[in-house]
Amino acid sequence: MKHQSSLAKLFIGLIIAGFLLASCTKSPRQGSAQPSKSAVQLKRIAVPSRVLSIAGEVLAFQASGEAGRIAEVPISLRRLQGRFGDFQRASIFEYNKEGKVLSQQEATVLPDGAIAIKATSGNRYLLYPDLGQRFRDTYVVACNLRNARLPAQLVPRICTQILCTDNFFKASQLKERIPELKNQNGLADLGEGVLGGFGGRGDICDQCLHPSEPDGDFLPAPGCFQKVPVAPDPPTGADQIVFWRLPGTVSPASNPQIFKLNADGTEVNLSNNDEFEMKPDVNHRTKKIVFFSTQGGLLTMDLNGGNRTVIPDAFRGDDPKWSRNDESFIVFTNLGANIDNSLHRVRLDGSDNVEIVKALPGNVIRTADLVDDNHVIYWQSNSTTKGDLFIKDMRNSDPAVNLTNTKDQDERSPVVSHSGSLIAFVVHGGTDAEDDEIHVARLTLPSTLTDIHVIHLHAPAGRFLGGLDFSSDDSRIIVDDTVVETEGTTNTAQLFSINLDGSGQVRLTFSDDFDLDPSVVTP
Repeated sequence: MKHQSSLAKLFIGLIIAGFLLASCTKSPRQGSAQPSKSAVQLKRIAVPSRVLSIAGEVLAFQASGEAGRIAEVPISLRRLQGRFGDFQRASIFEYNKEGKVLSQQEATVLPDGAIAIKATSGNRYLLYPDLGQRFRDTYVVACNLRNARLPAQLVPRICTQILCTDNFFKASQLKERIPELKNQNGLADLGEGVLGGFGGRGDICDQCLHPSEPDGDFLPAPGCFQKVPVAPDPPTGADQIVFWRLPGTVSPASNPQIFKLNADGTEVNLSNNDEFEMKPDVNHRTKKIVFFSTQGGLLTMDLNGGNRTVIPDAFRGDDPKWSRNDESFIVFTNLGANIDNSLHRVRLDGSDNVEIVKALPGNVIRTADLVDDNHVIYWQSNSTTKGDLFIKDMRNSDPAVNLTNTKDQDERSPVVSHSGSLIAFVVHGGTDAEDDEIHVARLTLPSTLTDIHVIHLHAPAGRFLGGLDFSSDDSRIIVDDTVVETEGTTNTAQLFSINLDGSGQVRLTFSDDFDLDPSVVTP
C-alpha cells in the first residue's frame, strides 16, 4: 500500500503547495503545443513505436486547421530542457499520414525555450532536440547498423551495448565488444564517435533497429529518415471527456483547472480562471458538470463552461457525483480526506443536505458513485490506506455492506457504467512491486460483486492508476495513469482509453501536467 500512499501524498502535496502559492505567476504549459493565433495549431500525439528515441527525447505533433494552410506555430520546449539541459537547436521532420518524410527543418531555441515550426495542416512532425555529439554519433552508428541488415539475433546485443550501458566507448570498439560484427558484409565504417553512457533499460535494449522490417526504424541520420513507420490511428470513439489538470510544476504555482477533451483531441479549459477547480463529474443525461472550486465549494456549470452556479451550504464538499435521473441531487464526501468524515446528499438549491453514511472510526470515505438513485457505492480506507468498496441503500438506516472485504488487496475508485449494470474499480495486490489493475465486475443488488474482466495497462502507462469512467457505450474504460517520460521517474499522469478485454490501449492526453479523474460526456 505504500505506493498508493506515496502517490496520493504527491498529488495532495502539489495541491497544497498550489494553494499556498496561489498568488504566484502562472507557469506556462511547457513542452506541449501552445495555442496559436494562426489558422494552424499543433497538438501532441504519440511518437510512433518504431521511431528510435534514445532517452525519450522525441516529441510528435499533428497540425490541424483549414486544409492546406501553412503557418509558423510556436511551441515551448522548456519542459524538455528541464530534463535534458538547455539545448540550443532542434531538428523537425515533417511527414504525411503514410509516413513519407516531406521536409526537414532546423530550428534555433530562443532564450525562453520557444521555437517556431513551419507547419502545414494535416501533416505530422517529429521533433528531435540536439543533445550533443554523443547523441548525434549514436544515431549515425545505429543507422549504419540498421542498413547493414544484420542477423536478428545480434540486434538485442547491439542495442544493449549502445543504449543500455553506463560506460562510454568509441564506435570502432563495438566490433571488439561483439566480434560477430567483424565479418558482416555491407557494414560501413563505424567511425570514432563516442557511444554508450545512456544507462537505459527495458524494451529499447531488446527491440531497437528492427532489421527484419522493410523500412527499419526511423533515425535522424542520413539514410534512415526517408519514411516514418506509422501504424493506423486506433479508434477512440466520439466521446468528449471532462477532467481536471494539476500543473506539473509547484513553483511558481499554477491553479488546477477543469478541461474538456474533444473527440478530435483538442482541449478546452472550461474553468479558465484563477480559482482552484477539480474533481468534475458530468451528468449522464443533461451534460451539466458538478465540481469543486475555491469560489464556493461545490459548483455546477454547462459543458461550455458557462452558467456557473454555487450549490449553497456545500462549501466543505469534495468528489461530487450526480444522481442518475436528470439533476435530482448530488452525492459528495463531506470534509474530503479527513478521518471520520461522511458521505452526504444535497439538492442543487442546497436543501435536503443529509448525511448518508459516516466513515467507520479511523477511516476515510474518499470517492463514491451512484448505482441508481437509491444505492451508492463508495471507497473507504483506513489509516494505512487499505481500501474496500461498500454499498449503501439510501432509503433506510441499515449499515453499509462491505462488497470486497479483502485482507491483502486494496480496492478503490469505484465507478458505475452508464447502463448501471457494471462496476469498474482499481485493485492493488498489497506490495510495491505489483502494478495496479482495473477490475470490471457485475453488481447484483443488494450486495453481490462478480468480476468479469481484469485489465492491465502497458507502457507508456505506469504503475499507479487513478480515476476511472466508462465510455458512453460502456465498451471501454477511460483512466488516468502515471506516465514515465524519463527513465525511473514518474513525470506526469495522463488519460488512457482501453477496451474491457484489455486490448486497444490508446493514450488520450500528452500534457506535461497531471490529467486526472476523467468523466465521459455521452454524444
